[in-house]
Amino acid sequence: MATTPFKLFHDPDKTLKATFFPDNNDTAAWSNQNLTQSSNTKGEYNLDITEALDGIHKVLVTEDSEPVALWEVDLQDTTDICVAKEVNTALTDLQNAYPNKAIYFDGANGNSGTRRGVNGTRENPVDNWSGVITLAESLGFKHIIILDWNTTFTLTKNMNDYVIESEAGLKTLPQTFFDGFNVENGILKI
Repeated sequence: MATTPFKLFHDPDKTLKATFFPDNNDTAAWSNQNLTQSSNTKGEYNLDITEALDGIHKVLVTEDSEPVALWEVDLQDTTDICVAKEVNTALTDLQNAYPNKAIYFDGANGNSGTRRGVNGTRENPVDNWSGVITLAESLGFKHIIILDWNTTFTLTKNMNDYVIESEAGLKTLPQTFFDGFNVENGILKI
């Protein structure tokens, strides 16, 4: 398979990574690939696509785990030549879906699913804690807003540097909330 260049422009001298997701699928096909800054043009970043990726893919580009771009590309794999063409950018859609870079959780009235731009919004909160974490990590967000505490949940990993807040007026945390995990440098707003 030939390599295909994927190119974008961003602030110079940054560490950027790209993750490729097949259309309508939240499982990455190719993860955390380093984009290399051009030695000729500051702010031009390149990635040689060496995987056999075919069809529409969303490409999430992050800097220090923060999303900086979301591209939708059409990767055409024909006779071992992969042609990538930009279909459109979807970063604006992502910013509109998560205006405060927060994932919404509602254990009583939410929905299962971790599709970026669809689940975890204020209008369509996630109903399970593992889904919240999966979605937050895939977007590089560290802010979770809890709409309703009617469902018990427990931290399943350290939540260092996260902001976890409640719009539900919670007075106490569930007894097993921490269960051996930490929220160092994080903020709990209840």
